[in-house]
Amino acid sequence: EDAHNDQGAILIEERQKATQFKNKIKPIIKDPSLPDWSLAAIKLAADNGELVLGCKGIVFDMSANRKAYGKGGSYNSFIGNDASVSLAKMEFKADFMNPSVMHWRTSLTVRELEQLEYWVSKFSEKYQIVGYISEDQK
Repeated sequence: EDAHNDQGAILIEERQKATQFKNKIKPIIKDPSLPDWSLAAIKLAADNGELVLGCKGIVFDMSANRKAYGKGGSYNSFIGNDASVSLAKMEFKADFMNPSVMHWRTSLTVRELEQLEYWVSKFSEKYQIVGYISEDQK
């Protein structure tokens, strides 16, 4: 019974750490000149050939790296999706790109949130921000 109580205490401590970290997540600083995009609009743009993806509430244009993000590219599956959870977990499952199933605000560990921040930083340096995911602002 003591081992069970210890596990429970450890789990509570981990959740508290994750909550504290989530409170420190870098806020999304919006450029008011950029539009909001629905998840459906991101999908439609991709269907029309635009290389766009969502990551932590931001919509990035990945066309500067067509080799990786274009048709046949190793990261093409992210195009047209909110790739936040998939990038944070470094796993390419369909549920990870469906924010109604798993969302970066609620479904990630501290380590995964740190990984997500890394991707946002990397993308922000290399790719143009074209807007913000409207569903992430609710």
